[in-house]
Amino acid sequence: TQPLVVVDNFPYEGNLQNINPNDVESITLLKDAAAASIWGARSGNGVIVITTKKGNYGQKTRLSLNTNVTVQQKPRLLEDPLFLSATSFIEVETFLFEKGFYDNQLGNANYFVTSPVVALLAGQRAGTLSPAAVQAALADLRTRDVRHDYLQHLYRTGLQQQHALGLTGGSGMVNYFLSAGYDRNRSNEAGNRNSRITLHSLTQLKPVERLELQA
Repeated sequence: TQPLVVVDNFPYEGNLQNINPNDVESITLLKDAAAASIWGARSGNGVIVITTKKGNYGQKTRLSLNTNVTVQQKPRLLEDPLFLSATSFIEVETFLFEKGFYDNQLGNANYFVTSPVVALLAGQRAGTLSPAAVQAALADLRTRDVRHDYLQHLYRTGLQQQHALGLTGGSGMVNYFLSAGYDRNRSNEAGNRNSRITLHSLTQLKPVERLELQA
């Protein structure tokens, strides 16, 4: 049910998240006849060919450093029309209550859960609460906007960091590529964070013209 993943000419069964994107030189997608001609039946769902970075023969030693930092803002709940304000939500519930939308729930003895607004309106209709007390309670509820609570307690400014250090070089018969990566991600949702360290080494040896060994 999954495409075949090939890394440096060998099928790869691991998690793609274990591959540091800074180590990738190129990605090629194969499908249909092009994939089948190389990989046969295993290519039924396509092939993802990943080629990692390598050193070059006769290349001078080179050190590279790459750093990416991304800042993620809190979601704009107060501007999103999908999230109603407390006042708008109370207006909707009041409208539905007046149309009898909650009557079945309120008349069911086994139904114990209802919103504070519906409970207040039901108490006023039953005569157990005065209109003045209900209006005072509704005014208090209008000041309690859960969107502010979300922004204060559940969301924060997110920060994603990605650092990669690479060393590459080679001589007439040997080339090498060494890399180390460190990722540290803090989601904009409070409590969600993760970090990762990756190490990668690829050495190529060409003892004779038509023979190349890789480790």
